[in-house]
Amino acid sequence: MKAYRITELGKPPVLMEVEVPKPGPGEVLLRMGGAGLCRTDLEVIDHGVEILPWRGPFTLGHENAGWIEELGPNVKGFKVGEAVVASAIHSCGQCEACISGHDNYCEFVSSRGLAEDGGLAEYMIAEARELVSIGDMDPCLMAPLTDAALTPYASIDDARHKIPGHGIAVVIGIGGLGTYAVQFLRELTSARIIAVDIDERCLKNALELGASDAVKSDENAFDKIMELTGGKGVNAVFDFVGNDPTMDLAARITKPMGTIVINGLGGGTLKVKWAYLKPGIDVKFSQGGSLSQLRSIVDLVKRGRIKVNVQHFGFDELYKALDALRNNTLTGRAVIRIDQSV
Repeated sequence: MKAYRITELGKPPVLMEVEVPKPGPGEVLLRMGGAGLCRTDLEVIDHGVEILPWRGPFTLGHENAGWIEELGPNVKGFKVGEAVVASAIHSCGQCEACISGHDNYCEFVSSRGLAEDGGLAEYMIAEARELVSIGDMDPCLMAPLTDAALTPYASIDDARHKIPGHGIAVVIGIGGLGTYAVQFLRELTSARIIAVDIDERCLKNALELGASDAVKSDENAFDKIMELTGGKGVNAVFDFVGNDPTMDLAARITKPMGTIVINGLGGGTLKVKWAYLKPGIDVKFSQGGSLSQLRSIVDLVKRGRIKVNVQHFGFDELYKALDALRNNTLTGRAVIRIDQSV
C-alpha cells in the first residue's frame, strides 16, 4: 500500500510502498477514508513532539477515520464495512489512569501518526476498543473529531464544574480547536463566552458560532475584558495559543477560584507567585480526551449540534495541504481524502 512516512526528523514525509499490516488480537484493519492535519503534524515533521520521543520511522496522520476492512482475533461489537473514527491517543488500557476512565493520561501514552503508524496510508491498524462507530456519516467529515474537537471538549467537560450558571468563560485562539471550544461551551454550559484572537475574521466566526463577545488580542485586551466583566474578571480561560502574552492575559483576567486550561503549544511560561495568580485558581495542561468523551462528541455531531468545517485535499495533495497549514491559508480543518484519491 501507499503511505506517507516520516523517515527522518526535519524532512518532509516521503510517499512509500509498504506492506499492508495484519490485525492482531483485539485489533482491526481500517480502510482509510480521511486523515486530518494540524500544526502538531508540522512539529512532527520539523523536530518531533516533545512528549513522544522519536523512536524511528512511522506513517503520519493522527486524526483518522475509515471503514473496518478486517477484524482481528477476539474482536467483538464491530463488523466489516462499518464506518468508524479512531482515537488519536493510543493508551494501554490497563494502567490506573486508563481503568479510571482517563485513558488520555495513560502512563504509557502514545499516538498513531505522532509516534507510531498513523492514517496517511491506504490502511491502518487500530485497537477495536479505541474506535467509535459513526453510522452513515462521512469519515472525511468526522476525522478531525478525534483531536481538533476532542481536545477542547475534554478541556471544557473537565472544567465546567468551575463555571457557575452566571459565569464567564474566555477562549483564546479561535482556530481549529478554538472554534470547537466556543461551540462546546455553548452546548455544555450557560456561560457568557468571550472570544479572543488577533484575526478579525476568526472573531467574526466565533460570534457566529455562539460567542457573546469578541476581543482583539492586543495591548488593550485586558482592559476590554475587564470592562466587559464589570472589573470582576472571568471564571475560566481556555488558552489554545499558549505563548507568554496569552498565558499572562489568562492569569490577569481569571478571578479567584477560577480555572485556566492551557492547550496551546506556543512555548510560553506561566508565572506562579502570590498576587499574580489569584487565590484558588486551578491551572491545568490538557492532553487530548477520553474515549467516553469522543463518543459524546460523535453523538453531538450526529444530532447536528456542532458545526464541522473541513477543507478536503486529495491523497496526492499532502504537500499542498501542509503548505496551506504552515502559511495559515486554510478555510477549514485540512483533511486528506484517501478513499477516492489513492
